[in-house]
Amino acid sequence: MRHGSTIVLLLWALASSAPAQTESVTAPQISQRLDELHSWLGTNANGQRWKEFVRSEELAKELAKGHAADQKVVSEILALYQSRTYGINDPHFVAVRSALEEWLRESSASGPLTPAALRDDQVVPAVALVSAPANNHSNLYAATSNRLVQAGFSDTAVQSRMNRPQAVHDRILGTRIHGTAYPRLGTQLHLIPNPRQATFDIQLYGSAMSKNVGYNGPVTVWTTGHTSINAHKYIYLGANGVGSSAASATAATSTTIDDLCAKCKVIERIAWKKAGETKEDAECIASSRAAGRIAGQVDREVGSRVAEANADYNDRFRNRLVKRDSFPRLFQTSTTSDTVQLEMLHANASQSAATSAPPVLADALDLSVRIHETAVTNFAESMLGGETITDERLIELLTEAKVEIPEELKISPDKDPWSITFAKQHPVTAAFAGSTAKLAIRGTKFTRGDTAVNAVIEIGATYKLERGAAGLILTRDGDVSVEYVNLKQLSIGQVAMKTFFRKKFEAMFSPTKSYDGLKLPERFHGIAKLHLKQLQADQGWMALGWSETADAPKVALAEAR
Repeated sequence: MRHGSTIVLLLWALASSAPAQTESVTAPQISQRLDELHSWLGTNANGQRWKEFVRSEELAKELAKGHAADQKVVSEILALYQSRTYGINDPHFVAVRSALEEWLRESSASGPLTPAALRDDQVVPAVALVSAPANNHSNLYAATSNRLVQAGFSDTAVQSRMNRPQAVHDRILGTRIHGTAYPRLGTQLHLIPNPRQATFDIQLYGSAMSKNVGYNGPVTVWTTGHTSINAHKYIYLGANGVGSSAASATAATSTTIDDLCAKCKVIERIAWKKAGETKEDAECIASSRAAGRIAGQVDREVGSRVAEANADYNDRFRNRLVKRDSFPRLFQTSTTSDTVQLEMLHANASQSAATSAPPVLADALDLSVRIHETAVTNFAESMLGGETITDERLIELLTEAKVEIPEELKISPDKDPWSITFAKQHPVTAAFAGSTAKLAIRGTKFTRGDTAVNAVIEIGATYKLERGAAGLILTRDGDVSVEYVNLKQLSIGQVAMKTFFRKKFEAMFSPTKSYDGLKLPERFHGIAKLHLKQLQADQGWMALGWSETADAPKVALAEAR
C-alpha cells in the first residue's frame, strides 16, 4: 500500500542498509550473563518459576561442555527465550538470548542454525510467571479473508509442471512396465482453524491416465491405467517463520488390459489367465507407488516455495528485528475457516503499548489493518533511532516502491545533497485522533551540502482522513511544521536549514492525496482492486478495511407528487 508511504519507507531504509554488528561469543560469557539473570531473578517463587521455564539448569550444563554442547537442546532453550511470553523481553533475558543466538551461529558447522519452534506443550505454565498490565494491549492487528487468500494462492507455473506428461518405469510382480502418464491435476488451498499459528492445507486432486507396455519373459502386455489422486501438505506460519509438514497422498489405480501377446497360443492363454488373477494385487501395488511419487512431487514443488518464503520472511523481517532486540513481544498468527489473522504487540520494557482495545471491524472485509500510534512510534525507535538517511537512499526506496518522485526531491547537480540523523528516542511519532493522522519525524543532525546543524528538529504534518466515493482522501491540515525543539532564538544558518527542509517535506507531505482503492498484484487472479469500506482514526487507533465489493451507487429518488 502506498497511502502516504514515505514514513514507512523511511522505517525500512536503515533496516536494509545498516544491520547490527555482532561479536564472537564464548560459552563462559553466556554463563556469566546467565548468572546475572539468576541474580536479578532472585530466589523467590516467581524467580524459580522463570528459571524452570527457560530451563536454566539444563542450559548451564550444556554451556559447561563448551563446543561439545548439544545444539538441539540449546536450540530448544533458545526458542523459549524467543517466545511471546510477557516479560521475556526484559534486558536481562535479552542479553542471554542474543548471546545464545550468536553462539549457535558460530558453533554450527553447517552454518546458521534455525532455533527450534516452541512446541504447543512448551507454552507458559498455568502458574503465571508475571502478569501483563491490564492496559498493555496489542498495538497491531491484521486480517485477510479466505477469498483473498484463494485469489493469491493460484500458481499456474507449479500446476503446469505437475500436469506435464511423465515417463513411467516400474516393475510390478515381475513385469517390467514402461509408458507415459498424462496427469490432469488441480490445486486448492484450505484454511485450517488453529488459534496457535496460521495453518493452511494445500490439496492436490485429480487423475492421471497412462498408456503402458509390460514385459514378462515371452509375454508382452499393453494396458491403460486410470489413477485418481488426492494429496495434502500442511503449511504453517508463525513468529519463527514458514514451515510445512511432509506431504501425504492417496491413489487408486484401475487397469484395463488392451492386448496381450506371446510366442505361442498356449503361453498366451496362460498369460491372460494369470493377468486376471494378479490384476487386483498389481493395481494395489501401482496405487501405493503412485501415491509415493505424488507425495514426493508435492514436497519438491511446494517445499521449495516454502523454503523461499521462509528465507524471505527471516531475511526481510525477523532477523533484522532480532539483531536489534526489537522483535515484537507478541507475534501471534491464527486461522479460522474464513480468515487469516495476525496480532502483534511491539513494545519493549521502556515503551508504551495500546491503552485500549482496537476498533470493531466492519462486516465482510477482505483485508483489514488496525494499528495503534504506539506501534508506529515503537517500531521506528527500534529501527531508526540514531541512524542516518540520505537523499540518495530515499530516492532508491521511492523508486523500488514505484512511488512517483516529487520534483523537489529529485537529485540533480544544481541541488545540494542532504541527510537526516534520527533521534535515538521517538525518531518517528504518530497520533490518530478525531479522524486525523499526524506524522512527525525528529532528528538531531541535519546536513545540506557541507553545512550541518546539530540541533533537535521536529518535522510533521497533520492530515484529515475521509472515505470518498473512490477511496481514501487525505487533506493536509495547515502547513508542514518544522520546529527546533527547546530552541527559541535561531541563527541565520539554523533558519536557512529550517527553510530548506520545509521545502523538502512539503513535497513529501503534499496538500492533498487521494487513492482509488488498493490495487493488487497480477497474481491475485480475478481481483484487480480492493475498495475502502472502513476508515477510522481516533483514540490512538487507525482502522482501515477493504473489500472486493464496491459500495452500491446512491440513486436520488424523485419526490412523489
